[in-house]
Amino acid sequence: MSARVSSRLTWKYSTAHGKKQEKWPFCNFQFSFFQISYPFDILNFLCYNLCERQEQFQPLQLNPKTRKKKSYSVPRFNNSILPHDTRAIKKYDNPSASLPLFAKALLAIMSLCMLMLTLSACSQARTAVHSGQTKSSAARSTTSLTYVAIGASETFGIGTNAPYTENWATDLAMKLGPQVHFVDLGVPGILIHQALQVEVPVAVDAHPNVVTVWLAVNDIIGNVPVSSYTQDLNLLLSRLQAATPSARIAVANVPDLTLLPYFDNYDQQLLQTQVSAYNSAIASTVRRHHDILVDIYQHWQEISQHPEYMSSDGLHPSALGYARLAEVFYQALQTAQG
Repeated sequence: MSARVSSRLTWKYSTAHGKKQEKWPFCNFQFSFFQISYPFDILNFLCYNLCERQEQFQPLQLNPKTRKKKSYSVPRFNNSILPHDTRAIKKYDNPSASLPLFAKALLAIMSLCMLMLTLSACSQARTAVHSGQTKSSAARSTTSLTYVAIGASETFGIGTNAPYTENWATDLAMKLGPQVHFVDLGVPGILIHQALQVEVPVAVDAHPNVVTVWLAVNDIIGNVPVSSYTQDLNLLLSRLQAATPSARIAVANVPDLTLLPYFDNYDQQLLQTQVSAYNSAIASTVRRHHDILVDIYQHWQEISQHPEYMSSDGLHPSALGYARLAEVFYQALQTAQG
């Protein structure tokens, strides 16, 4: 709320006890051209108190005719520094009265302080915005690449003593460069249809630059029809490309499962047929989406010839095997990039 101060108004002041006080001229302001806001109301109150205090140190002024004390009018405040309860009584008889010098000086100093505080606040706001932009730019420059790995137990790192750090996806992230934001979404035992609801939304939210997909072995073990798998793979790649059109997407096929001790009790001919059918579907789907095919099947013969590349469960690679797989993925990405 604001109040207008006129040079020809006088006010009456009463204490909280209802008794009239000695009256003293408050001011002779000429602020009729603008509204005085809350800070100036505070200054009015302070100036009034200073004027009242100065009266205690000035000689008593008497009317030369009546020998009585002169009567003036001052503002009235009710438990507030804002003059909500003011009431004009009569016109002031001496328009030439002026604010005391020390009160004028205080008013000027406080106005200057308010101006300095306002400018300081604006400067700090600009500095904060500039600092935020600088930090954002620094964050973008230091994190130049985001890599997301979609997969199952192999991507998670099953088969090693430290799955969270000893897996092929982590090794690949280290090969991609020092400024890589890596998100490993590998879930042991997951099927590709489940990954559509569990892993793909998280991958999209990460806004990746590179995405690897290795989902097939669990679907073969679970006897998922090739047609269903192909449909889900096509949907997975479509969602990734729609959300991250500039990302490089690499899809790995199925290794030769007949070479793994875990599948010794399986029908080897049927198993080979399933692997071939899955790999054909993966190759055609990846080609249709213009993505990168990581041919694990072609390199699996080499890996199977190194017993140290396999873990004790006969299904998952060891830490050394994951390191070799990371090289296969990295070579595929580099070859596609040219």
